[in-house]
Amino acid sequence: MTFSKKHTLTVALLTAATVAVPFVLRAADIHVAVTPSINERFVKVKPVSEAGRGDYVAFCRPLHIGNIPRGGKCPDGTIPLVKRVIAAKGDIVMFTPTEIRVIPGDGGEPKFYSAPHHDPKLPHPGWGQNIFVDVDQVVVIGDHVHSVDSRYFGLVGAEFDAKDGGV
Repeated sequence: MTFSKKHTLTVALLTAATVAVPFVLRAADIHVAVTPSINERFVKVKPVSEAGRGDYVAFCRPLHIGNIPRGGKCPDGTIPLVKRVIAAKGDIVMFTPTEIRVIPGDGGEPKFYSAPHHDPKLPHPGWGQNIFVDVDQVVVIGDHVHSVDSRYFGLVGAEFDAKDGGV
C-alpha cells in the first residue's frame, strides 16, 4: 500500500499535534479537567501560594479519599485535583455538615457555599470552628455535588501544589 504525500503530511501533523499539545498546555499553566468536579474542561491554574478567590489550583490530594484517576505525577500515582478557590490568605472559613462559610479578609460580604457532606464515615475538617486561612493555604470546592474537595480535607497547603505536575 502506498500513501500520498498529502496523507503522509496529514499523519505527521496530527502526530506532532498530539505530542505537542500537552506540552503547550502545561507551559501555559492550563490543565485539562478529566472529572466532572468543575464545569470547564480547560482551566488556567495558579500556584496555591499565589491563588485568590475565584482562581483554580491543581494539587495532590491531601488525604487518600475518592476515586481519583491514576497515571498522574502525584506521590500516590494519581492525577492532580483541579478545583476552584473559594477562600485564600486572610479569609476566615467555617465548615458545617451542609455548607462552607467564608468571611473575606478584605471586609467583603460573607459567602455561603452549599457543600453537603455526603458520608459521615469520610473525614471532615472541624465543624463549627472559625478557621483562619494563612499564607500558602486555600479552601477549594468543586462544581459537582460529590466533588472531593475542602469539605472533606479542609485547607490545602502549598506543600500539595501540583501546578507543575499536571496531566
